[in-house]
Amino acid sequence: MRNEHQLNSHLTVAIKSLGNYMYLKTSEKYMAGVSDFLVWHKGMGLALEVKLCKGKKTDKQKLLGHPFSSRQISFLQGFNFIGGGHAFGLVGMAEEKRLYPVRWDEMPTSGNWKYGEFVEKHKTSFSMTEIDLLMEYMFAGESG
Repeated sequence: MRNEHQLNSHLTVAIKSLGNYMYLKTSEKYMAGVSDFLVWHKGMGLALEVKLCKGKKTDKQKLLGHPFSSRQISFLQGFNFIGGGHAFGLVGMAEEKRLYPVRWDEMPTSGNWKYGEFVEKHKTSFSMTEIDLLMEYMFAGESG
């Protein structure tokens, strides 16, 4: 994936192909902070904000060039508490072709991590083709 737009497009196609999820691909153009995806499955909701880490990083470099904003984190928090579901950030690692789900309450207030801190703390990841397993994991509300 070269950019977040491509990653979002990939996720849209993958979620649609699963068939048993209802989803909205949203836009912050009209409402700042709203998550990239709002998804429902078996009566449970999921807010999902997507970010992409591009290029190789050293342990001390910032993970994201475009971090989670305070408004995005606030939306995730609110959705988790009153939305009847779960709220996650999803960090795509372009070099590794892996997706790392991060619960909203595991995000730093800055919305970013140093690369080394992130990979040390967040061990659970999925390949770009394991969207079904990723969705099951997030709907279970796991952390890792």
